[in-house]
Amino acid sequence: MRVAVIGASGRTGRATVKHALAAGLDVVSVVRSPSSAPQGTTVRQADARDHEALAAGVKGADAVVSCIGHVASDQDPAVLQAGRRHWSPRWRRQECSRLVAVSAAGAFVAGDDPLSRFVAKPILVVS
Repeated sequence: MRVAVIGASGRTGRATVKHALAAGLDVVSVVRSPSSAPQGTTVRQADARDHEALAAGVKGADAVVSCIGHVASDQDPAVLQAGRRHWSPRWRRQECSRLVAVSAAGAFVAGDDPLSRFVAKPILVVS
């Protein structure tokens, strides 16, 4: 089985790739910077905001795991939202019927209410 991991060079992406390789899967790292891709994978360069590059990055995958999310050094905090717009329609056309999206982005969004900030988020982050 071939699995494409979008955001394979991030913390969650690297953990996902490690587990996939340990399970004997053929892994495609879809990353913005090819030099940052985990070893032992096929590397495809794409930005989550680039429709065509993202579609090419996941082409031929039996499953896609999206691990994209905002990082402190990125000037675009909406990368997850922008990337999400391209998931389902693009991948349905490429006959990839399995999609898993993983993100801790919600734990770091500012401007929420006290219940979310002081109760829900600490539980989610610790879990």
